Amino acid sequence: MRGNSVRRHRLTTEQIVALAQGDGDRYAIGVLSASQRSKRRLQLLTVVLEAMKLGEDIASVVAEATRLLGEAEAARPESVHSVLAHPYLDNWASSCLRQLLSVDGADPSRPPGIEDELGYLTALAAAAGAAAGLLFDVTLPVRDGVLVLPTLGALVGLGDHRVRVVGDGSALTFVGELHTVVVSGPFRRESEHWLPVRRIRVDGPRRRYTVRIEDLDPYRNCHQWPPAPRLDGSAALRFDQLCREAWSVLDTDYSDYARGMRAALISLMPLAPSENGTSQGATSFQAYGSLAVSANSTAEALALSLIHEFQHMKLVAILDLYDLYETDGVARYIAAWRSDPRPVSAALHGVYAHLGVCDFWRRRRLLLADPGAARTAHFEFALWRRLTLLAVHDLLYAGELTALGTAFVTPLRDRLEAWAGEPLPPEIDQAAADAALGYAVRWRLLNATPDSATLARLVAAPLPAWLADSAELIDSLASRKSPFGAPAASEPALANLIRSSLHMTPGPAAACAPHHGDAAYLAGRYGDAARAYAAEIRPDDLEGWVRLVVATVRATTGRTVVSRTLIDHPGLVHRLYVAAGGRVPPEQVAEWLTRALP
Repeated sequence: MRGNSVRRHRLTTEQIVALAQGDGDRYAIGVLSASQRSKRRLQLLTVVLEAMKLGEDIASVVAEATRLLGEAEAARPESVHSVLAHPYLDNWASSCLRQLLSVDGADPSRPPGIEDELGYLTALAAAAGAAAGLLFDVTLPVRDGVLVLPTLGALVGLGDHRVRVVGDGSALTFVGELHTVVVSGPFRRESEHWLPVRRIRVDGPRRRYTVRIEDLDPYRNCHQWPPAPRLDGSAALRFDQLCREAWSVLDTDYSDYARGMRAALISLMPLAPSENGTSQGATSFQAYGSLAVSANSTAEALALSLIHEFQHMKLVAILDLYDLYETDGVARYIAAWRSDPRPVSAALHGVYAHLGVCDFWRRRRLLLADPGAARTAHFEFALWRRLTLLAVHDLLYAGELTALGTAFVTPLRDRLEAWAGEPLPPEIDQAAADAALGYAVRWRLLNATPDSATLARLVAAPLPAWLADSAELIDSLASRKSPFGAPAASEPALANLIRSSLHMTPGPAAACAPHHGDAAYLAGRYGDAARAYAAEIRPDDLEGWVRLVVATVRATTGRTVVSRTLIDHPGLVHRLYVAAGGRVPPEQVAEWLTRALP
């Protein structure tokens, strides 16, 4: 394999802006994909150099694999191109290097199992050699009864030790302790012992395109959720149909995203079913080119998941080329769709992925003939635009982005703000505003610890009669222990109450006891709702506090200073309320806090 083919990759200013605004052209994404292949070439070379230090027996095996890769590249360059594009090569190489680089030079003992790990390099070389039509003869280890040739398929039932693999230019012969199996090129016909990598053909309007189903590779378990085992025949057919239907949605209504995916997406990795049956998606920092998706989804949900995860995938490659933030420091950023504060890297990933979510619903709402479905899409667009813009402003304000990072996030913000001018049904827009406020308030309630400057101002302010002393105030505000515990649902119960009022399907894990103010809130009697919520409020009732704050803000139409304090500092109001023993209404607490914090 030629090491001198590694080169530097750069995006133009126009390409960076295009990527920042969401979709990005296929030429820019082509640069990202080429950079990832160069990265993997460097990873392979580093693995080889480090493995050579482990002794002559391993060095000879590694040299044989390297030689075969070089011959394949010389005979048919695209064979090695395909191997370098294989998404899970990155995860394998990273795993190998963590072990190889941990070897102490003074005690160069081998990491346990490294011989089998390095067998994956020979398997990659064999796959490239088979694709190039070469003659070769190598021996590979069997792991858990399976021998995988990445990009081609897997052998099963040949024994539990080692298998000899012989390539004759048109077929592969596998000689195991139990059986000898011959598989003819192009290696796509399934048999008792040979499980080929399946491909999904998703033809576009101008060109054919196939994406692999990755349910074999031993290094695919690097996503947030566990992978599904090899799909059986009927499950594979259902997944094939689902993916083709989702791709039809992309090609028809999101063709710019589909073009970008064709330039980068190699495989889809089916996830094991979730415990609650919800659709999931995931992207790995060490598997560019593959997205993990639910096999039990709908075409619309899968199309949305592909756009969302493809955003993550692009940003993974961008961050391998450029520093968009200084250091990945303290987790302090708001991403209101989560309950925890995020470090700058995760916050950046979140806003970039949710830009795609916003764009999906923005377009979808204008395409749906069913009025109920269109109302849902209007609501999702309005909600996620607000939540994403809130997180973007937090990113730009905090100062941890580099100059290039600011230049990247600014056009992203501009696009979100431009979308605010697009018409929406007024009642849905207001409902989405309330739901978004509920998300933000819940996050601030859960992450309420003030900084030292805020704490000093509060301690220096004249104490109200309902607060005993400054020590009590300091203890209450400085505590980092949340009084609420982990939230029971992935979104506020108020958001589900709003969805139900609009005759939309509630979100996940929405079950929550009704509150006495709910009927008044839904009827638009926000003052009555706020009083009812305040009358039954408990210190540990997270969802009740979210309801109370949103109803109070709506009752004052968001114009009073007190309502601004409730929006910006609900956690401080809550902690002061608890410090006062619940003796004064939350609105009175907010009034004092407004005077104490100019």
